[in-house]
Amino acid sequence: MSGRAWFATMTVAGLFLAGFLLAGVTKASDGPAPAPPGEETVAAEPMPEKELERLRGTVNDLKRLGKAYASWASDNAASVPAAERSRLQAEAKAARDAMPPMPKGFYLWREGTLRRMTSNEMARRLRPTSEIFYLRNLPVKDRWGTRLEILGAPENLFGREQLALRSAGPNGRFDGDRVPIGGWHPGDGNDDIVWVDGAFQRWPVAASPEAGVESGVGTGTN
Repeated sequence: MSGRAWFATMTVAGLFLAGFLLAGVTKASDGPAPAPPGEETVAAEPMPEKELERLRGTVNDLKRLGKAYASWASDNAASVPAAERSRLQAEAKAARDAMPPMPKGFYLWREGTLRRMTSNEMARRLRPTSEIFYLRNLPVKDRWGTRLEILGAPENLFGREQLALRSAGPNGRFDGDRVPIGGWHPGDGNDDIVWVDGAFQRWPVAASPEAGVESGVGTGTN
C-alpha cells in the first residue's frame, strides 16, 4: 500500500472513531436513562398544614415538659444536704459506669440510670397543688393521641442523666429502642420524636429544622 493510500485509510478511520465518540458524549449528556417500568420516581408531596401543626405542637410539648422537670429537679436538689449529695452523686456515677456505652450515632431508649415514669408521677412532682406548679397543663399524649413515654431519675437528682421523653410520632408506634440520632423527613422510616436532658436526639426537620442546633442534639449520654 502506498503512503498516500495508507494516509487516506487512517484519516477515514480517525473520522469514524471521532464520530462514534462524539455520539457517545452527546448521548451521555442527554441525562440519566429513564427508570425501568414500575420504578418511576414519585415527587414527595408537601406535608399538610394540619400535620405540621401536630409536629410543632408535639415538639413544643416535649420542650415544655422537659423544662418544667428540670426546674423541679434543680429546686429539689438545692435542698439536699452536702453529705447526702455526695452519696447520691457517687451512686449515680456507679450506675452510669455499669451501663454499656451508647453505640455511635444512636440513642438507646433503655432503663438503667433512668427508669420508667408514669404521667401521674410527673403530675405529682410538677403540679403538687392547684396553686403551686411548674407546669399547669401536663401533656400526657402527643398530638396524634399516643401516650408519651417517660424515663426519669426522680430519686437521684445528681446523676448526669435526668429525663428522657419520647413521642411515637405520626405513625403512632414506637420504632424500636435503637434510635438514630438526627432529624427525620417523611418516609425516613423512624419518625419517633425523642428529647433527652435538654437536647433532641430525634426530631422532625419539617417542623423544627433548627432543633439540633438550638439544643445541642446528639449528646447520647444516657
